[in-house]
Amino acid sequence: MLLVASQGGAPKNPAWYQNIARTPEIEVRHRGNAIKLRARLATAEEKPALWPICDAHYARYADYRTRTTRDIPIFVCEPRG
Repeated sequence: MLLVASQGGAPKNPAWYQNIARTPEIEVRHRGNAIKLRARLATAEEKPALWPICDAHYARYADYRTRTTRDIPIFVCEPRG
């Protein structure tokens, strides 16, 4: 699962960004199921491959990247074992 901290291209990250950065063990609900995940920030090397995936799910991310000078963070969330 990928989480994009776009904040609509605003100059600052959304508030939830700090929450996940401080406490990367998260739980999400998908179709009524609780899924325990560990979030990590995508590296600069990973992001070129991740943006097309994100854009395919929400086309406005490309526009958001043009609105801001900040590097929009992407969290890669993987199952906790």
